Amino acid sequence: MTNEFDLAAYSDKLEQATLGDNERQWVQEILERLEQVTAENLRLRKALLRVSGQSGSRMSTKLKDALYE
Repeated sequence: MTNEFDLAAYSDKLEQATLGDNERQWVQEILERLEQVTAENLRLRKALLRVSGQSGSRMSTKLKDALYE
């Protein structure tokens, strides 16, 4: 699955579709919201990777030794 979203391509398809003005506006709003959510998802993924890389999930040596016993 790709993370890219091309609003322009979908907008072109929307212009070619036979829809009423209300439906066209509704679909355009949905496409714009999808673009916003996709961008937000990417930002959150990057932030999560940055935070998880810094903190790490390292066990203490005593805990690790106890688990291996």
